[in-house]
Amino acid sequence: MNRIRTAALATVLGLFGLEADARQMREETVHFDEGQTTVELLDHIVGREAVTYRVYVRKDQTLQVRLDPSNPGTYFNVYEPDKGPGDIAIGSSDRTGPTVPDINSFSTKVSESGIYKVSVYLVRAAAREGEHSRYILEVTAGDVQGEVASASNAPASAEMAFSGPEFYVVDVNSRLRIHAAPSAESEVVMHAGNGTVFRNLGCLREADRTWCEIERPSDGLTGWAASEYLHGESGAFTTLVGLEETPYGHVDGWNILVRPDTGNGCIAESTRDGVQIQIGFDPVDDSTFLAIFTEKHMGFENGEHLAVLFDLDGDAFVGDITEEKRPGFEGGYVHVTNPDFLMDLSEKETLTVKPAGIPPFAVSLDGSKAAIGKMIECQLAQM
Repeated sequence: MNRIRTAALATVLGLFGLEADARQMREETVHFDEGQTTVELLDHIVGREAVTYRVYVRKDQTLQVRLDPSNPGTYFNVYEPDKGPGDIAIGSSDRTGPTVPDINSFSTKVSESGIYKVSVYLVRAAAREGEHSRYILEVTAGDVQGEVASASNAPASAEMAFSGPEFYVVDVNSRLRIHAAPSAESEVVMHAGNGTVFRNLGCLREADRTWCEIERPSDGLTGWAASEYLHGESGAFTTLVGLEETPYGHVDGWNILVRPDTGNGCIAESTRDGVQIQIGFDPVDDSTFLAIFTEKHMGFENGEHLAVLFDLDGDAFVGDITEEKRPGFEGGYVHVTNPDFLMDLSEKETLTVKPAGIPPFAVSLDGSKAAIGKMIECQLAQM
């Protein structure tokens, strides 16, 4: 077990008064065979365990869910994009309504594209007694999988037949963001460094960009990446995947990720107004950090140091950022040893960044308090 020694974590835990959630949460991504729109999932839960299934559905498609459990105290909730357990569900299978024609049956035409979540659980009495339930969960998601296709390096049309390389190799200067859905606005499920190898699951065209679904061979984790950052390598799988960020959760527009390369430090990450922002724990350095990446060109080279003034609603501090380039972004990290930093940040509304040599830019901190709370919960889970 990794023990977090940072004073910042100990202080913030006390300030937020958080403790680990008693319910055990597990997430799974729903995949469909080529040309299919329905899949049957055989799974089981015990006691307080709950499983959340993530399924991508496009606007105006129909999402249908049916549950056939061995334990009658087993039900599910359905959540719209950016929502999950703890939020208001668009359907609860334990009672009939507009989207639930029968118990444990759900159907609706969705109003927006995105990742919908189906959370299967045992009712409180059954969970408290440690009861067990085996079930079949049938999920139907319109014709989304019928539009999946792939080509050698950058497929131009979703109407192309599934073909191309067996593997893709990431081709970036820094790290590539892998998304939960074929959209830059969807949550980030992991990052990948240059040269990382993924299995090719197929590509599709969305608006003016081609997205490819890829799978990490080491653990089967999947996501979507823009094809311009992928290089096809048929039969050339020779590199093992390194330790990259893995997802923990999502709250109020922020992704919560775990970084194995820093002793399982947890981070909160969001992209807004052309700016990527990260807040996180670094157990290796006994510190917290703030990372800012912007679409603005700073004109510095990788590894070069840059003095930056940060303004948090009028409270200013200076940091030394080590410049780093990512696909379409430039910026870097600044480490903070002040244990009150996260608490201060969670109470602010706007972060204004004033780098030397370029005009200042601002980024909203909406949702940062909930994100930092979720990040602390994540860090507790690593102990």
